[in-house]
Amino acid sequence: MKPHNIFLFIFLLFGIKSYSQKVFYTSNKNEANYKIYITQKEYEANWILLKTNWINNVKKGVWFEVKYKNEADLIVYVVNEKYLADKVVFFTEYESKIKFKD
Repeated sequence: MKPHNIFLFIFLLFGIKSYSQKVFYTSNKNEANYKIYITQKEYEANWILLKTNWINNVKKGVWFEVKYKNEADLIVYVVNEKYLADKVVFFTEYESKIKFKD
């Protein structure tokens, strides 16, 4: 394999992986990438996301919940108070409303 093909392969591998949104909900806030607060008001949210039941639909802003931490691309801890959260999350039903920025 030529060197430029290796770089292309690595770029594609990491490029596709970075948009994957397999999420694990943890009960330990210290192992979480983000502490999130789930709101019912869209205007309060930093992230507007869509949940899916199909792993094939996973992409940036579309979350699929996994059962095991080692399968996840993102580990989150849900807090009960908004002021404790890193991000405020609203779950939408429409893909056109997704707003997700790190």
